[in-house]
Amino acid sequence: MMQHTAVALLFATGLVFCGVAEGMEARQSPETPSPLKNVLLVIVDNMRPDLGVYAVKDIISPNMDKLAAEGTLFSRAYCALAWCAPSRNSFMTGRRPDRTKAWNFVDHFREGNGINWISMPEYFKNNNYFTSAIGKVFHPDLPPNFDYPKSWSEQPYFPLKDQCPENTMSCPISSSNKTWLDVDVASTDHALEQLQNWEKTMKSEGTPFFIAVGYQSPRLPWSFPASVLQRYKGVNITLAKERSSPPSSSGESLEWFRPNEVDMYSDIENVTYANPMSDAKQREVKLGYYSAITHVDDQVGMLMTKVEEMGLLENTTVVLMADHGQNIGEHNLWSMMSTMETSLRVPLAIYAPHLQTDGNTIKRRNTNRNNLSKGTTKISWKETAKLSFSNPLWFLKDANRHAQVSTYSHPVELTDIFPTLVALSGLPQPPPSFRLEGIDLSAALTNSSAVLKDAAYGQITRCHNCTESYFGTGIPCHYDEEADSHFTVPCCKTNKTRFDYMGMSIRTQEWRYTTYCAWNGTLLKPIWTNCTAHELFDHREDTQLYNVDDFENDNVVADFPSVAASLFQRLKQQFQNDGT
Repeated sequence: MMQHTAVALLFATGLVFCGVAEGMEARQSPETPSPLKNVLLVIVDNMRPDLGVYAVKDIISPNMDKLAAEGTLFSRAYCALAWCAPSRNSFMTGRRPDRTKAWNFVDHFREGNGINWISMPEYFKNNNYFTSAIGKVFHPDLPPNFDYPKSWSEQPYFPLKDQCPENTMSCPISSSNKTWLDVDVASTDHALEQLQNWEKTMKSEGTPFFIAVGYQSPRLPWSFPASVLQRYKGVNITLAKERSSPPSSSGESLEWFRPNEVDMYSDIENVTYANPMSDAKQREVKLGYYSAITHVDDQVGMLMTKVEEMGLLENTTVVLMADHGQNIGEHNLWSMMSTMETSLRVPLAIYAPHLQTDGNTIKRRNTNRNNLSKGTTKISWKETAKLSFSNPLWFLKDANRHAQVSTYSHPVELTDIFPTLVALSGLPQPPPSFRLEGIDLSAALTNSSAVLKDAAYGQITRCHNCTESYFGTGIPCHYDEEADSHFTVPCCKTNKTRFDYMGMSIRTQEWRYTTYCAWNGTLLKPIWTNCTAHELFDHREDTQLYNVDDFENDNVVADFPSVAASLFQRLKQQFQNDGT
């Protein structure tokens, strides 16, 4: 296996699944009062909103539930592209992929026009914050060296995740296995040490922190301590309701793609368009996915316990988010890399205890939900973490454990995180010259009915040449040629001039519309006169916090042609603006 080191920089060598003037304009003047808030940004890899706070019944996630309950939960948050590197390039800069020109695992925002952009952590660093990246924040080498020293005050820390011992898709790791590096625990340990060092050396100087902690679970493979799996005894994991592939009437489905990234595992048999994974195997690996999420939940509990013990709860803005979602057998789709809710929708919670609005301070909530309180006394982070281990099914017994959470249900995008954290921290907003595509969401924390934007946008690439797409990644392109040769794959390592299609999607409160357009590799733009595979999904009755089973099974584009035509024009206008 690969060597484990505590060196701050460990580069991944392939796919792991998955201006200066600008900065000066927005610096605070020395005379500006500086009651600036600390920022703890928690980024979870590949985690869709399968959390108890989203009314998902099978998952053990008390710490992330508690964080959302004491802040604001965003029930319709979306990434720009459901793949690690391009998504992180997008939300860490506040620009969509058509602006960053990073659509896969080849390019990054520091190339071309972005060489002098100010990233989100760089903006805080330029305003006298101590900035630190721990774990997977930027994707390795995209941009190079995790964008140090531009974005970070010190060398980022990135431990490299192991494969499962038998190269399986998921695996519980025994405590007797002394060679396996638990990268999530390692990242937590490093973050706790970082907080301690900040308290000793910078707190007295009035230097606020921006610490980003990126957890690599539940990115494939789904590995976790065996003790976590034991906590799921008695839990019956529910499988996706619709596990068959979407119809392919045209002979070429562009939404469904060949599942090379799961077929590579030793325990996964040939999954094809017509041959989904067996139900027994789906239940096994979904339990692995949930166990990996619970392991991350434990880490979040330890982080928040430390923040609480240091007396920083009232002076720290905490954001919990994921870079993208994850398909777990819905429509026979695995990994992410689609334009459906399973891929593009992400969990998002913002805890901002001292939000200043018109001179009024909004104190953090004191909820009385069974899983967060005893009677009317809110339990501490330390006690919540203990209960998660000693009585893991304790909070699953409360069928309404999400009921009293402050929820914002209008569409938002991860590009909004940059300006929102700036506002919540007390910094001036970046000037118009930044051309950020996100907006400040802080008003949503005090007014859940405020419509700050009416749509979210996403996209994904498609290529015919699998060998070119996955060249150098270690992911083989073996598949059933007779069954699946006419299906495409995401353009993982394909040069951006050689994409075949760009899939683009708009999600409003009531509809999701998607189309796949042929790609102009010279102009790096979709050919709007050559679009196909139009999809329209009806979400008008979708009022639940998170339901991926019931609303994207039937393509109703033929039933609502005027709706599809209108959304196509909105999609076209948005992406034409993004590409300029």
